[in-house]
Amino acid sequence: MARDAASQKRNLTASLEKYIQANLVTIDGFKVGFPGVPFVTRGLATWAEMAYVSILPIREYARGNATDAASDYNLMFQIACFSHRKDSSGKPANRLLLLALCDAVDGRFVLGKEIDIYDYVTTPTSTTSIGTMFVNHIDCRTMADARSTSSAVDLDAGTDAWVYTIILRGTAVHGNT
Repeated sequence: MARDAASQKRNLTASLEKYIQANLVTIDGFKVGFPGVPFVTRGLATWAEMAYVSILPIREYARGNATDAASDYNLMFQIACFSHRKDSSGKPANRLLLLALCDAVDGRFVLGKEIDIYDYVTTPTSTTSIGTMFVNHIDCRTMADARSTSSAVDLDAGTDAWVYTIILRGTAVHGNT
């Protein structure tokens, strides 16, 4: 793995996004918007949007030989789960759909849950883990009016939201070059 900070952050974020794509999207069947990727919510009853808050290096250290080193990081991000209060015909929406999405996030990010870190900078299709990150903190708060937390153009005051703030702590091994 490349040692520069940008490459390390790319590996952390790509690994987290792969985990969310594989679990919340592919297995659980929810629509999720990722940072920097166009995402349209019009017509969706329930959806989630992800945003990075910070990626902070904690320390870097040698690992037993002259060519191996590792870095510890805290990665803080948010997943906002949204639901329109009314469906497209104006009838009250099924509020249980939002709760099901929140249950899925709760189930995928329990305290201590480990998520593999892959070296996507060196090998874009990497399947070899170079480290792990684990859920160190999770907080969930409701927002009656979620307009300020979403990048969605068509989000309005008729939307309910639960916003999760999650901190992952991880260690990734990288070369010392």
